Amino acid sequence: MHSNIKSVTFDLDGTLVDTAQDLYLTANEMLMELSLPLLPFPLIEKFIGKGADNFIARCILAAAQSEQKVGELFDRGSKLYVDIYSRLNGSTAVVYPGVLEVLQALTRDGYKLAVVTNKPTQFCHPLLENLGLINYFDAVVSGGSTAALKPSPIPILFACRKIKSKASMNTHIGDSISDIDAARAAGSRAIGVSYGYSSDHPLSTINCDLLISSFDQIYSAITQYSFNGN
Repeated sequence: MHSNIKSVTFDLDGTLVDTAQDLYLTANEMLMELSLPLLPFPLIEKFIGKGADNFIARCILAAAQSEQKVGELFDRGSKLYVDIYSRLNGSTAVVYPGVLEVLQALTRDGYKLAVVTNKPTQFCHPLLENLGLINYFDAVVSGGSTAALKPSPIPILFACRKIKSKASMNTHIGDSISDIDAARAAGSRAIGVSYGYSSDHPLSTINCDLLISSFDQIYSAITQYSFNGN
């Protein structure tokens, strides 16, 4: 274990798991039930990562082209989203290459690991269980775990308390600017992944302590990097 880094927190969608197809199918089935036009995959993919309410509202707005329609249809859309996604969650999701190997290596070396995601709890745990990932994590902080979502630092700080680590000795890994901002505000090191869902606000080396293009680079990034923790 690297002496200055004791724990690693991970975003879920777009970082550990590719769930975009599940969410694309869910969103368009919801829109169809609302009698709204369907949306293309690249657009829906841009809406992922800021929580379910934001995702639903952006999908309705993009399809209806009306803020008024968002207000009128949001409650019904939310109920439809929960019903549809509960059925489709994990049906097409895949673990990114290298994830299992890296989690195994970090666990072997004694790092404390946690998921910190804006995904609602009712979807997060079943997805991790179905994909065989849940047992690698000492804690899972999801959209319903704290009063605020990323980019607030609160979820990362909460995760660090749960796994008995300090934020200053933690590295957070994610695919969006919300992840990087949350890590910075928490006082954690921030590693960005370039393969996720941040095409509308792509990460750069300016945002992150390190930007990587594949998950298998994470082990060396964690174990060989000097970080000024306390």
